[in-house]
Amino acid sequence: MYKRFNRILEHKNLNREELDTRISLSRRDHDKLVETWEIAENPTPCSILETAYEREINTGNFYRTLTVITNLSDDVIQTFSDLMDQDQGHVNRISNLMKKL
Repeated sequence: MYKRFNRILEHKNLNREELDTRISLSRRDHDKLVETWEIAENPTPCSILETAYEREINTGNFYRTLTVITNLSDDVIQTFSDLMDQDQGHVNRISNLMKKL
């Protein structure tokens, strides 16, 4: 993901302050949006998959939230949309694995 943003931003002449203003989402909000359950000591395969499943759902929701920031370029919004699609693929794969357990 970072490589994709770096490629997009290579063509932009934004300093750190301008970038922070353009993408104004605090770290605390980010942590809240992608928070997951703690993995217990000696976890079962099912509990690990449940945590991974939750992480993918929350991350997809986080990207969905980022797509509505009004002053992002179409390239950035498309990147978030692509990442949402990838997360949905992960959700489907993990869901199928959980059904097999």
